[in-house]
Amino acid sequence: MLDGDGNPLLMSYWFATLKAFYIQHHKSEKIIWALVNWFYQCDDLINHHDVLSHSLANNEVVNSNHLSIIDVHCIESPQPIYRLPSPTSALPLTMPFVCYDINVEFKKKRSHAVNTPLCITLRNSSEI
Repeated sequence: MLDGDGNPLLMSYWFATLKAFYIQHHKSEKIIWALVNWFYQCDDLINHHDVLSHSLANNEVVNSNHLSIIDVHCIESPQPIYRLPSPTSALPLTMPFVCYDINVEFKKKRSHAVNTPLCITLRNSSEI
């Protein structure tokens, strides 16, 4: 998605925290992989946690326990994500921020190579 000036909208990206880098030796090359911890946005949650998805602000993301290993070339640029102590805290309206943490459980479908979210639960559910 682009804004009026043709620049990508901030929330059209996926956000993650870098946890580790791995080097894979392949023939004469080295492939670099990154272990990331994913943040979820409103659109990611809408079919799995209706209450949380409708309570998120425009630039709000939720931290998850969902880890993946991705090609390092998928990483665009660093982006700070601010941790707010509560949803009622003063928030930076133009930067991504996080208040909630979620647990994501995946169910692997044998007929598909894709894991799909089975259950998303809040870790700090007393805040919503």
